[in-house]
Amino acid sequence: AVIITSFKLAESVVNEKELILRCYNPCDQIIETDMTFGFSFIKATIVNLLEEPLNDSSCEILLHSDQKLKVKLAKKAILTIKIEI
Repeated sequence: AVIITSFKLAESVVNEKELILRCYNPCDQIIETDMTFGFSFIKATIVNLLEEPLNDSSCEILLHSDQKLKVKLAKKAILTIKIEI
């Protein structure tokens, strides 16, 4: 199971239109999981802990549509996603 560790406004928020979702995979295996939000969003991007864009192949966004995300997390990985609404 994936653990949500943080859901907050982005530090560089512009007009409260960017949110940060941070989650953790505590398992010893790769996990794919679906996340459904109670709101629509425009874009989802993997970022580092400083909320800067990150190209990390150990975790990835597999699907983004309206209110849903499907993500893949490597074993023991922390994933931070910037969500633009």
